[in-house]
Amino acid sequence: MALLLSDTSPVPYGACLVQMFLVFHLEMVESLLFTLMACDRYIAVIYPLRYPQLVTGRTVWAGILLSNIISGMAMTVYMIFVTELSFCRTNVLPYCFCDYATMVLVSCTENPKYLSLLSTTATTIGIGSLTIIFFSYGKIIYAALKISSSEGKGKVFNVLVTHLLVVLLFYLPLLTAFILPGLGVKLSTESYNTMVIIGTIAPPMFNPIVYSFRNKEIKNGIKKIFLRKRTIPEINNHM
Repeated sequence: MALLLSDTSPVPYGACLVQMFLVFHLEMVESLLFTLMACDRYIAVIYPLRYPQLVTGRTVWAGILLSNIISGMAMTVYMIFVTELSFCRTNVLPYCFCDYATMVLVSCTENPKYLSLLSTTATTIGIGSLTIIFFSYGKIIYAALKISSSEGKGKVFNVLVTHLLVVLLFYLPLLTAFILPGLGVKLSTESYNTMVIIGTIAPPMFNPIVYSFRNKEIKNGIKKIFLRKRTIPEINNHM
């Protein structure tokens, strides 16, 4: 933001690495948390009576801690690899933040292992998480179809649609951007930048909107704002 607003000096190398670590770390943690959310919905629908015993504060914190540990282990390899890169032509990144794949492409190091690491991580964590999510949702849909009341079915499908919308906004652009370069498919700078920015920024932007519209009080409040009729008070002049 400082660079964009005041045209200050370039980002130092150390700060660039810190930024890259935080962005990639949080993306991996978010991917794992989406998986935990799908498992949470699976237990709530399939085993509703056992939900309070299975999903406790301790299990939630354990899931968050495990997600950070898995991501931290993967990011350790990234940080080792990025310090091996040499920049003999330019050290200016054609991107809005310090991105690992962009640094590899700008560097003079042409070893394929650097982009292969990105594709391997994205495939393992991304495809693995999506597989668990779709498996959980498949079971939930199958269970929802057995519900006799239309109201019960509506509640289940409402949860699935809102969650899937955010999941697809996150996974599809990021997996496409991260997996293809490691497979030898070259993406244009504009295409890569657009997909990563959408996958990084769009889900957090849509989360409050998507999940808020499931709240009846918020929906009723929005309806009142847009459907409110102006009333002109009558003024009675008494002589």
